Amino acid sequence: MIIAAIVVIASISVSLYHPKTASEFELGTYAYVTQAGNTTLIVSTSSGSIIGKITGFHFPLAVAFSPSGAYAYIANGNNSISIVNTTSRSITGIITGFNTSHWPGAVSFSPSGAYAYVATLGNTISIVNTSSKSIVGTIGGFQFADGVSFSPSGAYAYVSDGSNDTLAIVNTSSDSIVGIIGGLSSPGAVAIAPSGAYAYVTHRDGVSTFLSIVNTSSRSIVGTINVAPNLFDVAFSPSGAYAYVTYGGANGFNNTISIVNTTSRSVKGVLKFGGEGVAFSP
Repeated sequence: MIIAAIVVIASISVSLYHPKTASEFELGTYAYVTQAGNTTLIVSTSSGSIIGKITGFHFPLAVAFSPSGAYAYIANGNNSISIVNTTSRSITGIITGFNTSHWPGAVSFSPSGAYAYVATLGNTISIVNTSSKSIVGTIGGFQFADGVSFSPSGAYAYVSDGSNDTLAIVNTSSDSIVGIIGGLSSPGAVAIAPSGAYAYVTHRDGVSTFLSIVNTSSRSIVGTINVAPNLFDVAFSPSGAYAYVTYGGANGFNNTISIVNTTSRSVKGVLKFGGEGVAFSP
């Protein structure tokens, strides 16, 4: 297992390379990309260009949008979550008190928006009430909870356990682990497709160059997508047609983001800037 280091990106370029046409981008949406230091980029997914940035974070690592798109939660390296108003593009609140010796490593909203699950890079998931903006519970049974993502129905959450090489299935009614998917080498980020049919999982073992594809019905690995070494985060576009993949590793975070076509299961484009966490607006 490799714990991703927080490092400074050497340079940022807003130029774009794409092998086909701009129609392969998700039109009418935008994405947030966190960067080491104190910045989160706002990216137009229609053009693949940076259209703004938000500052004031502390080594932001992961990001998730609320289902309404009104807010984004951004996990910081100082053991806190920043709440961003996506209209004003400003930080409007802070959630603290996570029980971890590391920092919040991933965050995912329930489809109702009432709760957010936060992976603590430790043995628990923290449950945040988004109305009170406070931690109201924990889910245990992990060794290294690295990534988390809700199913579209909200009935289940999938948690990558980097130390166990597994993907745990959590029943969100009982807040308990009800299934395990094995065969994953140091799983890191996990993203559930909007259809709920598949999960994409990155590997943080420093060796793997591919995303693993998990069938959520059979609870088994059914394929891989070769991307590049040191994959860090992954996020599906709202339609599920594309996924953005970021990179991280011993040599820092890359200055590109790969665009994966989920139908052909292949890389179809590259954004010429990089980051750590990535999420699409609803």
